[in-house]
Amino acid sequence: MKVWHLDFKVNDYVNLWSAVKIDIETQRTFDGRSQINNWKPVRAVMVHPGDARPLPNVTDFSSFIPIFDAKASDALMVLMKDAVELLPIEYEGATWFGINVTKVLDAIDHEKAEPVRIPSGKIIRFEKYAFKPEIVQGHHIFKISDKRLFCEFVSDEFKNLAEEAGLLGFNFQLVWDSEME
Repeated sequence: MKVWHLDFKVNDYVNLWSAVKIDIETQRTFDGRSQINNWKPVRAVMVHPGDARPLPNVTDFSSFIPIFDAKASDALMVLMKDAVELLPIEYEGATWFGINVTKVLDAIDHEKAEPVRIPSGKIIRFEKYAFKPEIVQGHHIFKISDKRLFCEFVSDEFKNLAEEAGLLGFNFQLVWDSEME
């Protein structure tokens, strides 16, 4: 079993940003909490107007939430249902979707993982991830209770389906392989 960090090729494609400022306090609420009842559609703009790079199917939005175009959300919904909310974002007349991951798992194997902590004890990142296979099994997109902000994970099935669909913009980073322990 493999777990991948959901990341994006932001240097290879056009990047999108909110046309209105989204404050850091709002960004911090994207920690697994539902946003659907408070979300108002947001308009996206290019980070660098006139950027000649191609538009991907997926990227991150204002550096805090993954966004998928209709092709990506349609292709991957079978693996995302019950784990995400789709938040509408408008870009040049097309609807994109902010992917608010609401599935949060207490999945880190603290006996094997290597967290980096600040003096207060809060985990800021991991040098080495280790997951509890019985917890992550069957979950295809999720956050972990130890680090809920700006950090989404996906399964091998999710990665494979995205690649089979030919979706542009993903940069999957392998963070754990149960066979390598």
